[in-house]
Amino acid sequence: RAKSRRTHAPISRTRHARDTTRYDAFVHMTAPSSASSASHDALLADPRAWIQTMCARACAAQSPATAPVDGDWGVQDVMRELTSDADAFNAVMELNSHSAIETIAPNTLVRFRGLVQDMYEPEYYVGAYLRSDGTWITTKYGEHQGMIEDGCETVLFERRVIYCVPVPGERGWVREADAAAQPAKSAVIHDGTGAQERVKRSRDDESMDMCDDGNRRDDTINGGVAMKIKPDIERVQKTSAVDKLAPDTPEQIGEGEPREESLDQLLNFPLVPETRSPCIVKLYGDSAEENLKLNDVVEFVGLMYYAPELGAGQDDSMEDSGASLPFQSSSFPEEEASRNPATSLVPRFHALSYKVTSVNEFAQSTPAERFAETEAEPKLKITPEQCKVARAKILDMLTHALGGDVFAAELVLMVLISKVHTRTETLTLGKFSLNLSGCKIDAREQLSLSEALSSVIAMVCPANAHLPFTVPALNARSWTPKKDYVFNRLRAGPLQLAASTVLVLDETILEAGTLTETGIRNVDALKALTTLQDLEYDFQYHQMRMPVDVPVIIASDTKSIIPVDVVLPLRRVRAPKVVAATEEELTLIRKFIAGMRMMKHIISEETSKAIEAEIVSARQADTTLTQDALHRMLTMARLHALSQGTDEVTAQTWKKTVEINRRIAERARVV
Repeated sequence: RAKSRRTHAPISRTRHARDTTRYDAFVHMTAPSSASSASHDALLADPRAWIQTMCARACAAQSPATAPVDGDWGVQDVMRELTSDADAFNAVMELNSHSAIETIAPNTLVRFRGLVQDMYEPEYYVGAYLRSDGTWITTKYGEHQGMIEDGCETVLFERRVIYCVPVPGERGWVREADAAAQPAKSAVIHDGTGAQERVKRSRDDESMDMCDDGNRRDDTINGGVAMKIKPDIERVQKTSAVDKLAPDTPEQIGEGEPREESLDQLLNFPLVPETRSPCIVKLYGDSAEENLKLNDVVEFVGLMYYAPELGAGQDDSMEDSGASLPFQSSSFPEEEASRNPATSLVPRFHALSYKVTSVNEFAQSTPAERFAETEAEPKLKITPEQCKVARAKILDMLTHALGGDVFAAELVLMVLISKVHTRTETLTLGKFSLNLSGCKIDAREQLSLSEALSSVIAMVCPANAHLPFTVPALNARSWTPKKDYVFNRLRAGPLQLAASTVLVLDETILEAGTLTETGIRNVDALKALTTLQDLEYDFQYHQMRMPVDVPVIIASDTKSIIPVDVVLPLRRVRAPKVVAATEEELTLIRKFIAGMRMMKHIISEETSKAIEAEIVSARQADTTLTQDALHRMLTMARLHALSQGTDEVTAQTWKKTVEINRRIAERARVV
């Protein structure tokens, strides 16, 4: 296998050179199949002992018996057995739904749900070593520091390493639903030393530091408050002290003073403030190199580790740089420090299994259902009658948030259930973005329209983001991910969001100002997001466009500077308000929205011919009617049908869509 320009392995360079020959000798051997009778009960009871047992079986099955081979060892068979036991698997704890992950006992099988924010190079590590009594011990699915005996025989394995952050903008009710399925009593560390309390207090203090107002954030409340866009500290420093800042490109990297990361840079959250924990996830097996890509939402099941040896110099304080890191390279000290942070800040997660999923699944499925091996056609999990109830309630909530504009509420609902379903080089079908103009802030109102709207969206959508669209926010930092070659990491931006995350841009607070080069690029990124649903990642030497699926709603006083599919002047009759809903109503609405996003639409041949004939007539009557406008109308027809709780676009649906467009044009003329 091709090696990267450097190997980031948690082993010494000498040991790596000594064992490379042994690794090459066994890497091509075929791992034996493990006994399928291995029970998932043993895995749940003692994961480390179970892994050792699976390794021992694999060694015993070899003829003649030799060192362990880096194989599956039957792990995936047992994981499939576990996920098929819904009660057992749903009870497996999810890290960020737990009140304090520092209190989770070691050697506990847990789940972690996150977004793939960055991907590191493959990592070689000591996968097994021979004890003095002749027993092979595996370190696979774990951290081996402090375990390996000096001078013992070892073999090297390979694994993939990715950096995952909690799903940006994920709402608190998602975690509450996850926690409800877990046991009331969780495994908790009780060491009597007070270390548990010290670590938790440290993390709480760090979380509070991330919030500008000094208060800890609870995202189950204040869902309408716009998130912070913090300045790029490195860029600000560069402006004031260029000679003190390390260069940004590989050719410029020298042997000068090591550059240090801020806490925000180290954690690398797309949206702040954030109190949940990221993880450095380590993946095993050939499939780990094929299925995952940036921005995927993934649910992992495995073991979480706090290893003091990793980032030991930073465990007590991010600013204590006196102690060197155990795997630090003199050539790349910044990268080594960034890739091996204190585990009290970024735990290590060793995945036994994982499943690429979607935020839409969180509203209508259990963990066991998401891990199902076969994926059936998406089905709506509520009845037609329940769809009508859910539609009526969400429209009522949106109408109150929009100051009594019922028509605007219908269009917002169409945005909430929109989803990209077809892409070509020049066309993206299924997207739907909306600009609500006339949202001027009234000082007499207790709640701005954008805050009320974002609060309602947060109550019914699994993930949403509310960003301030102002000159300082646009100039503060790059809103798109950007490669940092000093630390060899992809710096997150506020637009690095999971698919189906609803983005609300608050342009009502925009004031006159001058955009810097960074601000101009951010505006261009937003334009590409609303028109093509792609995002440009900045790798300095080249730009890479990544497909995304982020529905956008812009609240503005006048027409936004960002192009959208529909601009609708609001007609408010009262102040914006967030109306209450029962938990049963909210659950129904969440399933309705998630289900409609995943539903595929149907157009009969007869209806298709009728719509085609009307389109031909419309283009003959109005030569200015563009192809983009027709595609937008077809998308709106599909979304209107779905908002009614049906997947079929009929001739009546098309007529209603034509009427909707007429009303939009009428409002634009009146304004």
